[in-house]
Amino acid sequence: MAVDIKLWEIKSNGSRRYIEKIESGNLSQSGYSEGDLQKWLAEKPEILDPQIIVIGTEIEGIDLLGINDEARVIVAELKKVGARDAIAQAIDYASRIVEKDEEWIFETYSRKQNKDLKEFFNEKFNRPLEQIYIYRPKILIVGTEPDEDTERMVKFLNGYELDINLVVLRYIKTNDGREFLARTVMTKSPSTPHPPPPNFAEQERRLLSIADEAGVREIVDVLRGYLKKHPRITREHPTKENYFSYYSDEGAIIFVGVTAEDSKSWVELKYPNLAKLKNRSPKEVEQWIKDKLKRFSPTETEKGKIFRLWISDKEEAELFLKEIDEFLKS
Repeated sequence: MAVDIKLWEIKSNGSRRYIEKIESGNLSQSGYSEGDLQKWLAEKPEILDPQIIVIGTEIEGIDLLGINDEARVIVAELKKVGARDAIAQAIDYASRIVEKDEEWIFETYSRKQNKDLKEFFNEKFNRPLEQIYIYRPKILIVGTEPDEDTERMVKFLNGYELDINLVVLRYIKTNDGREFLARTVMTKSPSTPHPPPPNFAEQERRLLSIADEAGVREIVDVLRGYLKKHPRITREHPTKENYFSYYSDEGAIIFVGVTAEDSKSWVELKYPNLAKLKNRSPKEVEQWIKDKLKRFSPTETEKGKIFRLWISDKEEAELFLKEIDEFLKS
């Protein structure tokens, strides 16, 4: 095994002191399950990292997802017996996470923990959460019986600047029945505390190239030109998917697509966030979309969350923006 933890207990018998060996075992023989381990780590995440906030467990296959005090995303994969296969799984999950955006992290945390992540981050670390570094996750392989091959693979990947660590947990039971978990971290992380952000200029060029090919570049330019300058819009995010996201203080509210269907471009409205922005109920905003924007054939693509609208030319884009401007000003 890669790690062999030995433990002795200091005991006394009157004036005589002596030590007694405590045998370390493994969780697979203790009667505890991988589910028990997952629950313990969610309740006491400092076992993995002294500065971590748990986003949730069992998220898109990920055993435990979190962020640390540097706003780095943490992907933890648990394996009670053997950890080699967990490496490929964790890399797969991490590659999926980098396709997400900050808004997905905020929403997932809110759904799983029923709290506001920005508020809790500020409360826990005494500083604001300004940006989540989602583009280079920190991977933790958590095993109770890893082998030498696992350790070798983790060290190899770590040497190539993939931030991956092996956390080994040992189950220990004393002669009088007390139970313990001992932790060892096998490797050090690469010295890159804040990974560089993605090349947004490159992503912007890619999206605009798609818009050109789809024949909707003029519509996209009109929409972007307005939204980037609007005082209620805090930032534009060119995504790795086929749309631009526009954020307010309440999160993402508008998505501008760069693909076409029947020669029409599309826009999506995240109406629960629009409702929060205007201090209205989602039902009110939903009805406003159906009444005021009906010429754009609104279709609810995600129940209770998103409406998609279709825009055929520059004039329709300007009419859409006029309605949005009146809504945001009202």
